[in-house]
Amino acid sequence: MAQRIVDATIQLLRERRFSEVTPREIADRAGLYKQLIPRHLGSLDGLFIVVVHELIVRVLSNFDGTAASLESSRADLDLRSRLIAWLVTSGVEPLSIVPVEEQERFRALMRSRVPGLGDEVSERSARALSSIVSLLYQSAAVFAPAIHGVTEQDALDVQLLIVFLWQRLAEVDQVLGWDR
Repeated sequence: MAQRIVDATIQLLRERRFSEVTPREIADRAGLYKQLIPRHLGSLDGLFIVVVHELIVRVLSNFDGTAASLESSRADLDLRSRLIAWLVTSGVEPLSIVPVEEQERFRALMRSRVPGLGDEVSERSARALSSIVSLLYQSAAVFAPAIHGVTEQDALDVQLLIVFLWQRLAEVDQVLGWDR
C-alpha cells in the first residue's frame, strides 16, 4: 500500500507543481482513501521525503557505472534534486531529508553497484566522488534553467568525465596519497 502511495506521488510530482500536489489527488491516483496517507507515511512533507529516498533507490538499482545508465536515470535524479530543494526552501530541516545514515547507505550502495568502486579504492575517494556526483546533479536539476550557455553537449561531457573518473579512482588514490 505504501508503495502505491509513493508511486502515485512520483507520477503527480512529474506532472504538476509540487505545491499543487494534494493528499486527495495522491489517494485518488493510488486508488486509496485519503486517510491512509498519514497513517502509513505521515505528513505530506514526510511523504515527499520518502519519495526522495525512493528515487535514489531507483537510480542506483539501474546504475552500472556507465554514461548510458546515468542518462536513463536523469529524470529521477532531476525530480529528486528539485524536490530536495523545494523541501528545504519550504522550511524542512535538510538533515531530516537526507540524514547522515542515508548518505552512508548511498555510498555503500554505489560502491556495490559501480565497477571500480569495490575494494580497490579508498573510502575517501569513493566519498569524494559520490559527493561530486550528488552536487553536480542536484545543482544542475535546480539551476539548469537559470544557467545560460550550457549546452546539452556540455551535460554529456560532464557525464563522460564522471565515468572516466570512476574508472580511474584507484589511480587517483595513489596520486593523491589516499590509498590505504
